[in-house]
Amino acid sequence: MPRAAGIEIKVDAGQLVELLGDSMTAADLLGRWHVLREVEEEVKAKASEQLSFQEVRLGSIIPTRAVEFIANKVAFTARAVRRLQAKYRLVAFWIAGVEELQLVELAKQGLEVALRQGLTGRAFRDFMGQLFSGAGLSPLRPWHIETVFRNATRSAYMAGRFQQQVDADVSRSKKVL
Repeated sequence: MPRAAGIEIKVDAGQLVELLGDSMTAADLLGRWHVLREVEEEVKAKASEQLSFQEVRLGSIIPTRAVEFIANKVAFTARAVRRLQAKYRLVAFWIAGVEELQLVELAKQGLEVALRQGLTGRAFRDFMGQLFSGAGLSPLRPWHIETVFRNATRSAYMAGRFQQQVDADVSRSKKVL
């Protein structure tokens, strides 16, 4: 048994744990209440001030590295890409089920335009529909065109973002931080 100034103290470990837990909970709640009060006072003070905002106009930001990723791809027919070695497929652009090389190339160019202009999947689908009907071919199903758009744009954005991260200037600034 512990002794303090000659007095023997009897302590039940279970009660001590319970009291310690209760006091920690009370301290946490009191601290949170105090922080909330301070934040509330700051918000009231700022709300009473007259704030003036300047209008900010955002221009279009072209994802140049994503556009370059698509532009550097080489158009292939679906049949031709199956004969390529894996390392060459990395630079290939193809659409499953499309054997007209000219249509694949036009779709690739359409993706570049979509990335540059920030077009939606619907706009790309309309473009592809016009492309196929203009060539006298039956159009791809809408879900197929959407899959092409999503896969190509996401791959391009991810590749562009990766290139930004491995850029020498970015790497140097990361070391500084």
